[in-house]
Amino acid sequence: MSPSAIERTLGELVAINSINPALPGGVADAEGRVCAWIADFCRKHSLEFETMEVAPGRPNLLVRVPGRDERRALLLEAHTDVVAVEGYRGEPFTPFVREGRLYGRGACDTKASLTAMLHTMLVLKQQPPPVTVYLLAAMSEEIDCLGIKHFVEHWLPRLDGTTFLGAVVGEPTGFEIVRAHKGSLRWKIVTRGRAAHSARPDLGVNAIHKMAGVIRAIEDQILPQLARRTHSLLGPPTMNIGVIQGGVQVNFVPDQCWIEVDRRLLPGETSESILAELDAVLDPLRRNDPDLTVEHQGAKFDPPLETPAEADIVLAAARVVDRALGRHAIVGAPYCTDASKLALAGIPTIVLGPGHIAQAHTTEEWVELRQVEQAVALYLGIAREP
Repeated sequence: MSPSAIERTLGELVAINSINPALPGGVADAEGRVCAWIADFCRKHSLEFETMEVAPGRPNLLVRVPGRDERRALLLEAHTDVVAVEGYRGEPFTPFVREGRLYGRGACDTKASLTAMLHTMLVLKQQPPPVTVYLLAAMSEEIDCLGIKHFVEHWLPRLDGTTFLGAVVGEPTGFEIVRAHKGSLRWKIVTRGRAAHSARPDLGVNAIHKMAGVIRAIEDQILPQLARRTHSLLGPPTMNIGVIQGGVQVNFVPDQCWIEVDRRLLPGETSESILAELDAVLDPLRRNDPDLTVEHQGAKFDPPLETPAEADIVLAAARVVDRALGRHAIVGAPYCTDASKLALAGIPTIVLGPGHIAQAHTTEEWVELRQVEQAVALYLGIAREP
């Protein structure tokens, strides 16, 4: 392993356009392109690997280095898709290095972690670890976490008999150890009315006006409730209305209006509890206004993460980071990751990686190459912890 090899690996990965196909400019075989590159890398270095197609042209890839005790294992994981490049300054898939930083879409989120994990596996192959180490390159984290869900449902059962001591999910944490993060619930709230000509609004029911009342109730009652809650690492839950649409044209009384809501939730909250809390506020409005019809549609839930502070993977990471950097920080994060799905499957999981979240998804994404090199040492240290 050498800094130049790490730079070369990261540059070649960033040069692959792997925009998630569900996003603007997305590529149908986005993750397949990255996995094909990783497969070539593994063949070149005699690393054991296999792929499993999750969707057409969109596989997961699993690398394995046997340990001295093959019944116990550590999982490293990073995703292969990247976000869209609308508004990106320069050529997003023509990486370049300036002042020790490698620039390009996905450099920080999260091909830096993927690069460091691949080079970790190379070292472990030469110096077998105490337990077997797997590296999962997972697809579609940026949209629906379908890759990690598929791994949990279809791949983990094939590894029955293996005890996973922990997992490290690679995301740009600046080497802070994330043991908790928020979950999310996203859904539509729809109000329905009755269409009429705008010259006779009295003959209709204006769905936009009804939605205005719903939004006022959220602002006046729900948001203050959320602000009063707290979590030692995550702070309060939040709620954001990101989209509103309604009506057909200006001289119609609109018969439908909807908003799209993003609710960030704390450990212990569920989609059912969140919708019930909102309905408790909306039900009095429904009773007092017979013309008010409010519906919830298309809820998409992503669970939160909370790995116990005393979990072995947390303590091992703290020791390794402390030795390498002279300090460590155990924190929570406001965003969602693949980690929570692994935790629900019974694997104690942390999030740890090079780069900073402030550089992710930006119009000029970059990562410090020195941090990618440091990440290899940290992942190696965690893999070698007893």
